[in-house]
Amino acid sequence: MKLYNLFGALLVVLVLMGAHPVGAQTPDSLDHYLEMAAKNNPGLNADFLAYKASLEKVPQAGAWSDLQLDIGFFLKPMDLVGGRQIADFTLMQMFPWFGTKKAAQTEATHMAQMAYEKFRETRDNLYLEVYTQWYIL
Repeated sequence: MKLYNLFGALLVVLVLMGAHPVGAQTPDSLDHYLEMAAKNNPGLNADFLAYKASLEKVPQAGAWSDLQLDIGFFLKPMDLVGGRQIADFTLMQMFPWFGTKKAAQTEATHMAQMAYEKFRETRDNLYLEVYTQWYIL
């Protein structure tokens, strides 16, 4: 009988703990307002998307340039010294100077860091505004 009472009491405690989690944010908490301000601010979202876009440019900066294929076809064969020419095929690959790709990747990395710092500055200014309004109220 005591085992059933202990089990029932434990079940009631677990149900009550599940109904009110320990780390739950109330709608009137400062953390809730900070989260909502960060989620709904278009300037902050724009800076974050600019940061993500600058991260995508880092691998592109160190990539090789595309191959260029030129194809020419002559309707009437051309007479050349070595014989007749019907078509012309040219395949080119541009190679950068030594260190150019690494410098481009370094620059893109620094630009991404700059975009991240701009995002952080915008976020901190937004949080400052929310903190100020919170403490005025």
